[in-house]
Amino acid sequence: MLEKESGFIPHQYDLNNKDILTRILESGTLEELEQVRDFHKLTFEQMKLFSQYAKLRKQTREQMWEQVKERENQNPTPTQEELEMGCYIESIEPQVRAAVLNLRRKGYATYESGFHNFKGQKIGFEEKHLENFQLPKNLIHELELKGIIVKINSDSLAFSCSRYLELEELKNIWNQIENILPDLQKPAEPCKLRAAQSFRERLKK
Repeated sequence: MLEKESGFIPHQYDLNNKDILTRILESGTLEELEQVRDFHKLTFEQMKLFSQYAKLRKQTREQMWEQVKERENQNPTPTQEELEMGCYIESIEPQVRAAVLNLRRKGYATYESGFHNFKGQKIGFEEKHLENFQLPKNLIHELELKGIIVKINSDSLAFSCSRYLELEELKNIWNQIENILPDLQKPAEPCKLRAAQSFRERLKK
């Protein structure tokens, strides 16, 4: 979804560009939204859903970064867990925060999490933790009844939503999924991303 072959685009913007799409979905004019809907051949329902999630993502991240700034001002010393993650817990989107922390405590080396592809959620792993892992059929069925389709790769766990869900509902879904994943009986490796390493270097000084 939201992909199209490259070529001449009879619009003011490159409507394949993710940054431009995000800006329009978050706060575009009705004309811009209609251009996106027409260009990507979306239904009115799909367009509404993408825009709702883009607005929710923007609102969530604005609030989250306010929390990060407050944390930096009032209590900048990271915990050992934060040093291993390479970020403050406030830097993790709230709907996936508990799931990420619990997964790391189970041994899963997470490195990205939160809103993904306009109508979905994702947690990525630095290792292939999920090879041969499958969710129970009863949970898959339960989630499908809520309009949730889960996709499992060896190094990521994601789900897409066919209807709008608030943050608390998204959090509950992540917690359901996280509860199913087995404990790996070993600590998660410290995040190897350059941003995580920079966080550790900056705050250990």
